[in-house]
Amino acid sequence: MNTNDVPKAHPSLLDALRRQDEKAQQMNLSEGFEERVMGSLPKNRSPRLRLSRIAAIFLLAAFLGGLLWAISPIIRQKEKAPRSAEVSAPSLTGRAGGESFSNQRIDSILTVVAAHYDHAVYFRDTALQALRLSTVWDSEDSLSVFLETLNEFDGLRLTDERDTIFVESVAEEEE
Repeated sequence: MNTNDVPKAHPSLLDALRRQDEKAQQMNLSEGFEERVMGSLPKNRSPRLRLSRIAAIFLLAAFLGGLLWAISPIIRQKEKAPRSAEVSAPSLTGRAGGESFSNQRIDSILTVVAAHYDHAVYFRDTALQALRLSTVWDSEDSLSVFLETLNEFDGLRLTDERDTIFVESVAEEEE
């Protein structure tokens, strides 16, 4: 708005109109500056840059997936580990080539032995878990030798099938 267009206005109003005109003129000058600055920036990213970012994300996901696949057997093995071995470890008396279990629960004994042979233990009769035994185990012998030793106890039968030691009670036969 031009100040000459207002015939009789208050002096402060005229000053305000002059300032407004000055600001408008300055704004017209700054428009060219904005176009120069914005014109120097790239408007579209190149497709090559976008493809390289997508490839990098894909390779990162593949790497993390491979790492997870590699450590998953370790995680599964820790999940399968019996907790009873951590809670109450049997008292072992070391001797040359073997260990002696004195008045220990059979589940504690078998946990130690099964871990050595990389086996699991399954009790078909859960009442047998509280059974206490005293025995000697030679870690250099095979698992079948140790199971034969435990099978000499009356009413107890241990078998080894597919990486699992099965424990069950056997009724005594009348002679």
